[in-house]
Amino acid sequence: MQGWFGWRRDPIQLLRRRIEDAGTREEQKWEATSVLPELDARDALLAAQAAAINSQFQEEYDRRNGGPSTASGPFTLRSEYYLAQGMTVAGVAFTGLDTAVSGILGKAWFDLSLRSAVIVVGLVALALSIGCKGAVAKLAADPKSKKTRRRLKVVTFVGFVLVLVLAWGFFSTRSPSESIVDFMLTHAGMTLALFTLSLAVLAGSLWAAAHDYLWSRRHDRDFQGVQLGRGKIAGLRNWINKL
Repeated sequence: MQGWFGWRRDPIQLLRRRIEDAGTREEQKWEATSVLPELDARDALLAAQAAAINSQFQEEYDRRNGGPSTASGPFTLRSEYYLAQGMTVAGVAFTGLDTAVSGILGKAWFDLSLRSAVIVVGLVALALSIGCKGAVAKLAADPKSKKTRRRLKVVTFVGFVLVLVLAWGFFSTRSPSESIVDFMLTHAGMTLALFTLSLAVLAGSLWAAAHDYLWSRRHDRDFQGVQLGRGKIAGLRNWINKL
């Protein structure tokens, strides 16, 4: 049920409020009796959801690690969680660098103010990074989780190497070799443009890889949310028994 401003209201709290507003203590007991079947139905639904989430976690864990988990329920793999956080931060950093370089190019090529160029090109860079994340995730997807992760690692590594090569290509314009200087001065703008595109691909690849590494976190969060709901139902039952 939606409350003011679209906030979702807790159905268990609403049931308790319904009992409290019934009137006298006897009327509250009668109302509580009518609420119990609804509580049982909600608890059974949440129990089924918890079992489904746990089953999905165990299957995914088995596919990714080559053996079953010894835990009784879903849990977050901390090493993968922290690695995913690092990848997310790195993706944000590369998107910021992409925005800065693209803003400079936009100012030079389109005669925009630096502020306008950074804002406009920054939005484009963010959209490209998000689009690249979806494209990379789609291309790397495979029923076997290990193959998906391997492909994501390859794409991310290739993107990182491409960024380094293009960065070296641009900064090598300071090389004492006149032939390299002439070539790079002629094509420096195009090199920077390719550099910004490669940054978007790299950021998207990092975000896609981070999403893959957060698989256990998503199962754990969903499972804990269901368990929290069941705990609220148990709490309401205890309160009803004390009426």
